[in-house]
Parts: sequence; structure tokens; C-alpha cells
Amino acid sequence: MRMLFWSTILGVSLCASAGCKKGDSEQGGTETKKAQEGSEGQRADAREQTKRTKEETKGTKEETKEMKAAQRETAESEQEAARARMDYAAAVKDRLSRLDTQINALAARGDAPSQAAATKLRAQRDQLSAKLDAISTTSTAEWNATKKEIDESVSQLERNLNEAARSTTPRAAPTTPPAPTTR
Repeated sequence: MRMLFWSTILGVSLCASAGCKKGDSEQGGTETKKAQEGSEGQRADAREQTKRTKEETKGTKEETKEMKAAQRETAESEQEAARARMDYAAAVKDRLSRLDTQINALAARGDAPSQAAATKLRAQRDQLSAKLDAISTTSTAEWNATKKEIDESVSQLERNLNEAARSTTPRAAPTTPPAPTTR
């Protein structure tokens, strides 16, 4: 009987241990399935993140293209503004050259008032020339005001020259008295 008792206990314990192992493997299978599902979820998240990154990169590339286009337009407009300034400076220098000729003609009269007026006009012309030389460093925002100031200065110089020419009398040409006639 003892033997039977011990055999029964041994059989029951073996069955019990086999049952536990079966339950553990079922539980392990469930955990494996959960791990696989979690891994699938992580893969889906990674795919979604990759998709978002590609969209952001695409947006960044478009922004970069737009920024380069804007920089190109800015450079072109700055070059155009520089050309306009150079053309303007050339036109004003041409006007000043003509005024220099008139100032020299005024000084050539030889009388003191004409000489004084010519000296004063040359000083105004030199100030104007300095303003004109500074336009290459003038900012775009200041350009219109500077241009207006130079135009007004040239006009004022022309008015002053015309006034000086009218107010001073030209040197009279030497006249020789008529020779007496003998009869």
C-alpha cells in the first residue's frame, strides 16, 4: 500500500508538473503574440514618422527654393538700383560740366563782381559734387531723398548762376575812339 500511495503521489505530481508546463507555454505564446503586436505597432509608428519627415523635408526644400528666388530677386533689384544711380550720376555730372563752362565764362569777364560770383558758384558746385560722389554709399531707403536733394541743389546752382550773370555787367569790349577825319 505504501508503494501504491507513493506511486499515486508521484503520478499526480508528474501530471501536475506537465500541466504547469502546458500553461506556461500557453502564457509564453500569448506574450510572444503581444510582443509581435507591439513590434508591429512600433513599425507602423516608424513608418508614420518617416512619412512625416519626408513631408517636412519636402516643405523645407520648397522654402529653400523660395528663399533662393527671393535672394536672386533682391540681388537683381540691387544691381538695377546701382545702374540707375550710375546713370543718374552721369547725367548730373554732365549738367555740372555745362555749369562749369558757364561759371568759367562768368569769371572770364574780369570784373570784381563777376570774379566773386564765380568763386561763390564754384564753392556751391564743389559741395554738390561731394554729394554726388556720396550716392554710391547711399542706402536704398535714403536714395529718393538724396536724389531730390541733389536735384534741388543743381537747380539752385543754375538759378544762382543765371542771377549772377544778369547782375554783373560783362566787360565792355575796348573801343577805340573814331579817328578824326581831316579835310
